[in-house]
Amino acid sequence: MSIFMGQDTGLNILVIQNSDEAPGGVFVEKLEKGGTITTLNPQEGDFLPDEPGIYAGLVVLGGPQHGVDDGAGFYFGRLMELMRRFERSGKPVMGICLGCQLLARAHGKSPYAMGSLEMGFVQHEITAFALKDPVLRRVDLPPLMEFHEDTFDLPESAVLLIRGDACPNQGFRVGQVSYGFQFHFEVNLAIAKKWVTMFRSKNMDTYEKYRAQFDAQTLNEIEGKLDTYIAGSEAFCERIAENWLALASRQRLIR
Repeated sequence: MSIFMGQDTGLNILVIQNSDEAPGGVFVEKLEKGGTITTLNPQEGDFLPDEPGIYAGLVVLGGPQHGVDDGAGFYFGRLMELMRRFERSGKPVMGICLGCQLLARAHGKSPYAMGSLEMGFVQHEITAFALKDPVLRRVDLPPLMEFHEDTFDLPESAVLLIRGDACPNQGFRVGQVSYGFQFHFEVNLAIAKKWVTMFRSKNMDTYEKYRAQFDAQTLNEIEGKLDTYIAGSEAFCERIAENWLALASRQRLIR
């Protein structure tokens, strides 16, 4: 089944935004062309539903919180249960960065510190499992934006789809329809530039301890590559959004 972006499929998609600094970017923009988006920000007081209800899919975005910090993420327990309930209902989940780590935690593996910060566009590799996956098959993998200090072990039932060097677990599927991507494939050029600028200007206290890892020259190199890589990242994101929506549509027909 094919879904053409720009055609309203009648799908209702729930998006959880964990921080104003980590919006849905290109991914959510593409989903809006194929469905109806409801965005909730629990940090701002939005209440999470108990059940998937009318929603055909769930997207959990990134954020500066640590995936094991239930103080900063007071709603994490409810969110992880909601992620599990979407999976049990056969409704696709997409977790990005923090959302990816919470997906791993929801299925039994807690995030932990890498001991370094991975930032900038990085080339990873797809695994043999990705070649047959409905969301990733026939998708070219370009360098993609990273901005994280935590990682996780794969849940026991998970399949590794994308492998990295510094951080091996970059993309996985758990269950039948739940996906986690550690990288920020959703960024546009404005978001990526803003993050690097904020880091450079020391407006990201969370990552202060990694300041020595990124001197002015390193930050200049990262910033200089943004224009080069963003087109490939956006093309990848568009294809993943289309495939993920197609999966949500097929699952709705099955139920």
